[in-house]
Amino acid sequence: MLLNEGQLPYNYHGFIVTGKGLFEVMLESIYGCDSLINLEVYILDEGIGEEDENSRLILYPNPVQKQEKVKILYNFTEKEEKGLIIEVLNSSGVIVNKIEPKQFPIEINAVKTSGIYIVRIKTGTGKVLNSRFIVM
Repeated sequence: MLLNEGQLPYNYHGFIVTGKGLFEVMLESIYGCDSLINLEVYILDEGIGEEDENSRLILYPNPVQKQEKVKILYNFTEKEEKGLIIEVLNSSGVIVNKIEPKQFPIEINAVKTSGIYIVRIKTGTGKVLNSRFIVM
């Protein structure tokens, strides 16, 4: 879930979200059945402050279904966009996809196999950003 700071606190079906994080939320259907969901919350316009660059990199949605598109949310500078390379690695460290995007915002296709994948972004200025996504 993507939220702006101004939306906090946010009421998600009776669960009050006060910041970013991964939360387990118990929901009850109209038939009385309980469901436990994992709610991953990202805050888009948090102040930069002392955070590192990776904390401003968001892959959305996460988790994804097989072959679903993943959006890369990050404010690249013009210099960073030139020569940008994105690599998707499997849990063994093998590169399964490599792209040089020409359009922004960036969308990549998730892979066909379930698992945890690392996205490594090398910018035109030499900065390296890392994040992960899960394919269900």
